[in-house]
Amino acid sequence: MGETQSPSALQASLAELIPETGRLEAAAPLAANAEPLDSRASRGRTGMLWRSGRTGLTTLGAFWTKINNDWIFNLAGLLAYNFLMALFPILLLILAGFGLVLRTLSLSAERTLELRIANALPTGTGVIIVTGLAAHLKASAGLLLLVAVVVSVVLGSRLFIVLENCFGIIFRLRGRDTLRQNAMALGMLLLYLLLVPLVFLLSVLPADFIALFDPRGRSLLGGALSEVGRLCIALLAGLLLFGLTYALVPHRPLRWRTWQQNWKGTVVAAVLLLLYEALFPLYQLRFLQPDNYGSVAAFAVVILLFFYFLAVIMLLGAEINSWAAGQRETATDLPGILHAVQAHRTLRGAAGPTAGQPQEELQPHTRSRMTRYLNAAIRRVRRGYPSPLKLSRYRALAGRLRHRDADGPPH
Repeated sequence: MGETQSPSALQASLAELIPETGRLEAAAPLAANAEPLDSRASRGRTGMLWRSGRTGLTTLGAFWTKINNDWIFNLAGLLAYNFLMALFPILLLILAGFGLVLRTLSLSAERTLELRIANALPTGTGVIIVTGLAAHLKASAGLLLLVAVVVSVVLGSRLFIVLENCFGIIFRLRGRDTLRQNAMALGMLLLYLLLVPLVFLLSVLPADFIALFDPRGRSLLGGALSEVGRLCIALLAGLLLFGLTYALVPHRPLRWRTWQQNWKGTVVAAVLLLLYEALFPLYQLRFLQPDNYGSVAAFAVVILLFFYFLAVIMLLGAEINSWAAGQRETATDLPGILHAVQAHRTLRGAAGPTAGQPQEELQPHTRSRMTRYLNAAIRRVRRGYPSPLKLSRYRALAGRLRHRDADGPPH
């Protein structure tokens, strides 16, 4: 018998016997079944786009849940009513303060300010409001005017207290104490009284500048440049007013009052306000005809709807800033949270996915975290639950405090 060949040697011998063409024909079916590289790359890109789109839809759904659970559409109705209540006092203060200064300089400047304020409000209603307030100011006596100004300061500042309460729900914040809250409200009212007239007067500059070169207004380029300049000034004004509101009204520490922490919601709110100012007259012309409601009812409907959507824009910008800070949706809305806490003394079914995490806490506390933890542990032990403290020295400290409370005050 011949020598037995190893499997590897036998495989090599067979490979020498098979012609080259045979090997190519045997490999052809495998090559035909192989997927092209371009097709695999295209499938990988499609899968990546699908995953990105699914993640985006999930994020959008979570954000929608947050704004619904925070009740921003209900809060917008509350805010719209307070906008309406503060409108007349704030306009009275602007016309009484800036109007008096402008009247000494130029009657045309005062008239320009009134016209710009009227144009910022819905068509038809703005002229009625501003003209009536201006006539009331001119007819008022000195003492009556002083009383009206004082009442306007009080009523106008209430708007910012309501704003703080709305932002407190969105950012999960406690409100300021009464003194600091009123100081903030008066400071914001004074700031708005200084900035709003300046913004309205600055909006006239592009048209006046173009009029120097084109007095008759026949140039199409001049008209386009004037409109672009007006839109830029309106955008900058929106960025300024929304940015200051988001930075100063919520009760947060200084590091949350920077542009870096508030720019996303500010930019979105300012752009939406520009679009809203352009589209609301079309909505008013199409759906809010005085013949449909009557003159007085149409006036109320128009002004309330205008302020409602303005409030939605302002609260939506705050929600975007809250989301950018890392805060997420709760498990249920405000009535559900109150029911879980008060009726069942539990957070089950109320706390969201990020409850208790550091990004949910945007507010400083005077007491240290350890002090708050010890107080919570003592309250738990008093109710008969086991001590949650793990470290021996903190357990001993809690025990001493509990025995001291049990013994009562010294005689």
